[in-house]
Amino acid sequence: MFVKVETSSDKKDLVEERVVEKLEYAGINEYKFSNSLELEVEKEEVPEVIRTLSFLSGVDSLTPFEKSGGEPGEVVEKILEMFPSKEGFKVNSLGYNESKEVEEGLEEGEFEVFLEQGEDCVKVFSESFEGVGGLPVEKEKTVVLKLEDRFDAVAGVLLTLDGYNVQPVYTGNDVNKVEEGVLMLKEYNPVIKLIFLKKADLKEALESSRKVVKTDLVGFGSVDSKSLFEECSFDIINPIYNMGEEEVLELYTEYRRLPLDS
Repeated sequence: MFVKVETSSDKKDLVEERVVEKLEYAGINEYKFSNSLELEVEKEEVPEVIRTLSFLSGVDSLTPFEKSGGEPGEVVEKILEMFPSKEGFKVNSLGYNESKEVEEGLEEGEFEVFLEQGEDCVKVFSESFEGVGGLPVEKEKTVVLKLEDRFDAVAGVLLTLDGYNVQPVYTGNDVNKVEEGVLMLKEYNPVIKLIFLKKADLKEALESSRKVVKTDLVGFGSVDSKSLFEECSFDIINPIYNMGEEEVLELYTEYRRLPLDS
């Protein structure tokens, strides 16, 4: 079976790179690209592939489909093979000119199928799954993230969806306190690695970390402050400034729910 990864980004090669990273992170190795941003996977792997990639920054939607020959009889046969329990169909054409003939070969009903004309086949599918959207992460577009709480974690996801390569920094005593935040961020960009500087001065830690990863940008999450730092040598990004606390916590629940609880 096949899964089409759709993106509104014009950087499709970059999205493909991130897809490979995310599948490797999830331990999914049995796949191949049949075309640009089209994966061929075993049928039983499709739900996990969709769940895994739906939280990857830069992915707008995912569509599982099968390929059929172009003759109406072949398409009818493929539809009945894919959906044997369905008693009637409503056929929708996406560039396939012989959809009427296909419709005539099926019992009429409410179950919708879509026929998309490909280069050398007809793609048959019944539904698409929404992705998280955003922009694909660009590794040279790096920002160091102060990670201490849920507000910082939400800021990190928002920065990731804006295409930033987020590098979280924690300076507390117990790294387990930010484990959930790190796991959440990895669902959107699996190459994230936590920089743990135990009991370090926060400003100094951010300063040294940004020099290591070669960036002038530092991000954090606060609803009532544009900056936590005075006279610092780096630029500040606070994407949740002016949001309400409840709004941010709702976003946290939305961003973490499926990756961690499913």
